[in-house]
Parts: sequence; C-alpha cells; structure tokens
Amino acid sequence: MCMVKGDTFSKTLTINTNGSVQDITNWTVYFTIKNNKDDTDANAVYQQIIGPGSHTIPASGQTTLTIAAGSSSTFQEKVYFYDIQTKNTANEIKTPTRGKFTVSWDITDTTS
Repeated sequence: MCMVKGDTFSKTLTINTNGSVQDITNWTVYFTIKNNKDDTDANAVYQQIIGPGSHTIPASGQTTLTIAAGSSSTFQEKVYFYDIQTKNTANEIKTPTRGKFTVSWDITDTTS
C-alpha cells in the first residue's frame, strides 16, 4: 500500500478467507502500521480498530481503512510495515494481508 504524506488515505477492503467473502458483521478488523515488524502495538506508528457496526458493507465483507490528513502528516517519508488482522465471533484471529506501507513526499504544506 502507498500514500502521500499529509493526504487523507482511504481504502475499502473485502475480507475473504480461502477464496470466500466473509460476512464480517460482528467482527473486529485491526489495521496497524509499524516502523519495525517486531515493534509492540503500543509503539505502532498508526493503528485503527474497526469494530462491529462500523464496517462499510459487512455482509459483503467490506470495511474501509481511513487515515486522516492530520494523522498522516506526522508520518516520515519511508517504507513501514503493516498488516490487517481480523477477529471473528469465535475469537479466531486471521491475517488476510500484510506487507510494506510506503509514505511518499508531498510538496504543498498549506491547503487553506
């Protein structure tokens, strides 16, 4: 995933397991960005927890990750690590995606 420092980031994901879209109505989705893979969640650069009732279209497995411009302006221009984890109603934890999260530079500082 990529974003520009200081921009609003929004990405809608469809959660699927073994090729099947999951109904995530009562699930919790965790979106975490870290400097290093072994950092604790308390030391994460950013973490968003999307709980039941907050998913975009839960029956279709859709939830939206969002980082406000004010939050992303504090990021460094670098490559971070991220993952998305889910916790279902049986308290099973799955990691449907993980990888590198790149924050690139911007030019404009003032937008008002």
